[in-house]
Amino acid sequence: MRGDIKTYLDQVSALYGWSIKARNLFQEGKVKETLHLLRQEFSRQARTFSWRGIKNLPEILDLKTLRKHLESARAASKLIISSLNNHLAEIEYAKKKGRSLDVLKQNSKYLSEAERNFSMMIDLLRLAQEELKENPLEHYQTFNLPQNFEYLIQLLKGEGPFKGMDINKRADIIHYVNLSKRDFSGLNLKGALFANPNMEYSKFEGTNLEEAFFEGGHAYGVSFKNANLKKAKFQGTNLTGAVFTGADLEETEFINCEVMAVNFQKVKNLTKALYLHTCKNLRKAYFDPDSVDHANHLFVRHLFEEM
Repeated sequence: MRGDIKTYLDQVSALYGWSIKARNLFQEGKVKETLHLLRQEFSRQARTFSWRGIKNLPEILDLKTLRKHLESARAASKLIISSLNNHLAEIEYAKKKGRSLDVLKQNSKYLSEAERNFSMMIDLLRLAQEELKENPLEHYQTFNLPQNFEYLIQLLKGEGPFKGMDINKRADIIHYVNLSKRDFSGLNLKGALFANPNMEYSKFEGTNLEEAFFEGGHAYGVSFKNANLKKAKFQGTNLTGAVFTGADLEETEFINCEVMAVNFQKVKNLTKALYLHTCKNLRKAYFDPDSVDHANHLFVRHLFEEM
């Protein structure tokens, strides 16, 4: 990750604080003091953060939205300054003409404009604060972004910033990540956790999935060709149409899975796979001719245990 989120959160919080202080001065009728605060403190810090600081923020944040909020807040501050300058100019003009200032000080259209823009600026900074306060590594949408694929792998394996994270919390995040049509081919995902995900038509070709745990989830049409699935566990997973050609199934557990049209042809160590007899539609899966006897044995065992 690039940069320190807390540092930038502190900066946005400072801007938020300046905006509240400026509005308080404004509501007290201290227009010149309000202008000074906005020009000397708020505008300078807003410019420094939004244009320079944001480039150093972690890529996992939604920088586009964050920048939009900051730039809009900065624009609102400029409109406030413009409105207050116009209000002061209006007062000076009224003085020259000998007109009463009471009405201008209470009902000036420029003051109304400033009040609206103060509300907008403060709301935008509050939103920016909230975005920085929320840890993006605990939000599933972070892992749907292509640029965060490395973080997704760490999440699945419980490594990096996810090392030590409560497994139930990690499972909750993984559950909502969209893993469909992702390509994990050739990666080392030993011990990875797939907690009830949607992973339709993804690829795990040649992937090391030793001791990985697939808990529930939809895995329609997933390709596990030539994958290492030794001691991996599928529990309640819908594997309809999945392809295991060339995969090593030594001590791979298939517990109560849906295996309709699953391709088990040319797999390694099929006879060492565990609990296949508990799966649904085993008769409608595809096996090599020399594995038919084993498949029939599994099916008969399945029928026997249902009795």
